[in-house]
Amino acid sequence: MFRQAAAVLAIVTLATTLAVAPADAAGVDLICGGTNTATFTPGLTLTAQTVHIDAVGTLTSCVSSDAAITSGTYTASGNGTLSCLTGGHAGQFTISWNTGAYSTIAFTNSVAVRPLGEVVVLATGTVTSGEFAGDTYTGTFTLSTCSRWRASPPAPR
Repeated sequence: MFRQAAAVLAIVTLATTLAVAPADAAGVDLICGGTNTATFTPGLTLTAQTVHIDAVGTLTSCVSSDAAITSGTYTASGNGTLSCLTGGHAGQFTISWNTGAYSTIAFTNSVAVRPLGEVVVLATGTVTSGEFAGDTYTGTFTLSTCSRWRASPPAPR
């Protein structure tokens, strides 16, 4: 019998992609790469449970319809039912762009396990205020800590 390992308290994305497109889908206003660090309370396990998420991140190498926007930082928070293997959550994040402008986004995320074992979070939402207001948002995040659990289960005790 396996006992679950200690809960995952934080994760770091290996890959983060953020895209913002006009609501009329006439193109993409912004695409960035970046990194993200999230804290889950209580920590993630292999069993879904109600959690609160706080995250901070950086967006880099941005290509934007506003040529002055090249990078940003953000904070996010949300709540949902999650495990390392399944679930989803909703929340809000605010990006502070290198220009001094900001964007606030309301989002929903769902967890998907990919064929090579990595755990990917798929995000969608709407820019509710600030730069790119009214645009749709999509993002993907690869969860590195959860991925190691997929590769090898916790040791028996």
